[in-house]
Amino acid sequence: MLLKALGYNTEELLGYFYKPETVKVELDGKKPRYLKKVDPELLEGQRSSHDVKDPAGNVLVRKDRKFNKASLRRMNEAGITWIPIVSRT
Repeated sequence: MLLKALGYNTEELLGYFYKPETVKVELDGKKPRYLKKVDPELLEGQRSSHDVKDPAGNVLVRKDRKFNKASLRRMNEAGITWIPIVSRT
């Protein structure tokens, strides 16, 4: 409340305390598909909402498993820069 009273808006406050994530939307037919940019610093410890696969189809991180340093390293080696996320709408 104090920071808002000093003139800060919600977006500025969130940007100060949290690192922003980049999300993009692709249309898959008529249905939107949401993707999040891979940022190892932010992903480590989060749970995967989908299986993350490399281009050859090998599963690097299973759905509902946490991202760890090893899985993030494998994703980096496979060249994965975007991962699917679940829409909460």
